[in-house]
Amino acid sequence: MKSIIVYLVVLVSILTFGCKKEEEEKPVEARVSARFEYEQLQNAPCWVHFTNNSVNARYTMWDFGSGFDTYGTINYKKWYWNPGSYPVAIRAYGSNGDSSTYSKNITIK
Repeated sequence: MKSIIVYLVVLVSILTFGCKKEEEEKPVEARVSARFEYEQLQNAPCWVHFTNNSVNARYTMWDFGSGFDTYGTINYKKWYWNPGSYPVAIRAYGSNGDSSTYSKNITIK
């Protein structure tokens, strides 16, 4: 009789308080990293081709010296009239809201 009471107390405790549920691990999102390359096929005046090499980017924006105003373009080409050094930057945005910016001065021949 005593073992039945112990069994019922344990059973009621389990049903009342349940088992502790383990926390589910959330997947870690990869960090976004902005990168680009460029290619000039002839001397200025010429088109310069920019290739977006960003990693884990949901979308990107380009800056060719006038602010980040070229939205959502994966790759880009821009006309340069004169040789010289020009600033170029790309900003990549990740799915979790983080961002990364990569900038450098390119040399047009």
